[in-house]
Amino acid sequence: MIVGGSSCQYFSPKEGELGTEADPLLARVGEQALYLSDLSEFTGDKDYGKDSAAHYQRLVHSWVKQQLLISKAKEEGIDLAEINQRVDAYLNSLLVYEFKKRYISRNMEASVKDEEILTYYETNKKNFELKQNIVKGFFVQLPANSPRLKDFRKWFRSSKENDLDKMKAYCFQYAQNYHIDETIWMPYDGMVKNTPFGSLESKGNFLKKNNFAERTENEMIYFLKIKEYKLIGSTPPLDFIKDQVTDIVLNKRKVEMLKNLEKDIYNRAERNHEIEIIAQPNR
Repeated sequence: MIVGGSSCQYFSPKEGELGTEADPLLARVGEQALYLSDLSEFTGDKDYGKDSAAHYQRLVHSWVKQQLLISKAKEEGIDLAEINQRVDAYLNSLLVYEFKKRYISRNMEASVKDEEILTYYETNKKNFELKQNIVKGFFVQLPANSPRLKDFRKWFRSSKENDLDKMKAYCFQYAQNYHIDETIWMPYDGMVKNTPFGSLESKGNFLKKNNFAERTENEMIYFLKIKEYKLIGSTPPLDFIKDQVTDIVLNKRKVEMLKNLEKDIYNRAERNHEIEIIAQPNR
């Protein structure tokens, strides 16, 4: 924490050159003074215990350094009027930002219906493009000495619900790593990270040619089953980018609301004769 800013704003001289017993003077730089009570603005009611003395000392030294820098800055002849203009502009910007944020919080519907999401997706498909390969399928990593591997291979390749249940139960007991939800789209690289399947030179060709794959490395066996895939450059399925589309719809809704807000405020002020434009600037 840096104790600083404008010293005249935060710390002003008090009666009694050294303050009072309850509020002693801690430091002075030129005409600016720092009292114990001034530190409460930065520490609040927090109790620093045995570290209190060291903490206060750091605050005092930070304040002193800041005052010295401010003093040097004033010697440079910096245009304070320009700085004040920038400060005013920044404060006004913050004020408007807070007003808009509160308006949106009070008035904007934060949920998006599935119909809206689908409509936007279908209308703007051409604007979405996969930057990574994605897949639906299974990935399992097993120790090479796992029991009943022959049975596991059979269950892993099967599409029968009973076999899939057995495969999942086996994974819960023996697998070191697995992804066994074939209903969701996953980034291929994320699914097979740190495995032999992740270091392939042409992953796109691999996905095109393989529904099932098995690799053995470092006493581990890696199983991969690809149900569906989408390659880099293709249009992503809605399921994969639904959150992204939702954010876009919400942002467009927000932009439209703020545009209408500004328009309403202007029109109301115009009707109430609160606006007077004296002259147009010369060009």
